[in-house]
Amino acid sequence: MRLDKAFKSFFRRVRARHKPSFPRFKGRDGRIRSFDVPNLAIKVHVLTIKGIGRFRLGSMLDLKIRGAQFVETALHVCAPLIVEVGDSRKAQDAPIGIDMGLKHRAIMSTGEIIDNVHLDCRGLKRKHGMLSRSTRASNTRRKKTKAVQRERERTRNRERNRIYRISASIVRRHNMIAVEGLQIGNMMRDHCIARSITQRQWEQFAHQLICKAESAGGEVVEVDLRRTSMDRSVCGSRQAMPMSVRE
Repeated sequence: MRLDKAFKSFFRRVRARHKPSFPRFKGRDGRIRSFDVPNLAIKVHVLTIKGIGRFRLGSMLDLKIRGAQFVETALHVCAPLIVEVGDSRKAQDAPIGIDMGLKHRAIMSTGEIIDNVHLDCRGLKRKHGMLSRSTRASNTRRKKTKAVQRERERTRNRERNRIYRISASIVRRHNMIAVEGLQIGNMMRDHCIARSITQRQWEQFAHQLICKAESAGGEVVEVDLRRTSMDRSVCGSRQAMPMSVRE
């Protein structure tokens, strides 16, 4: 499916006399380990994929499945499904503003504070040390590399699940959500806070809010962050405030 789509797009650009952009070769040992299945054979609530096996879909009986993508990761093989849903439900009409920071993950306009969660990365550091001490181009090093990949994915999944739970809780309670329009790429140039910004995952947090709000019938708007710490939310007047007292 992807190969056919890549060649069709290539010849379409050639006919239109645009830059061809040749299809990229995806080798066997490359980083992309996935394939798409457009037409699924579902019989008696069982999805059958030739060469892989059968999957029971007991909890998705009312959804219309259009396709699936099978992805092989360091831990397992997952199969995200492309489904067709009906009208989205409406969330509660309670607007809220979210201020993302380094000291706290987020501070709500209602005064609620979401604290940061420091993940335990000692296992990942230990496996990295074992990998660095192994002999290059050896079977032991390949095994250690797989172990590092598995531990890294476990750490990433724990942080991702934390963001999913927080964003789902916010969208479930609020219909209108306002977030800061942060220029994260420019902020990452500061080496003093670049690592902290990466650990907070502001961009992933905002992306999950947008996706979940759209599916729930809500809306997420980005606010220009210029002078937001000096403007009063009630009367709209501007008060000069030094950086030492801002939160």
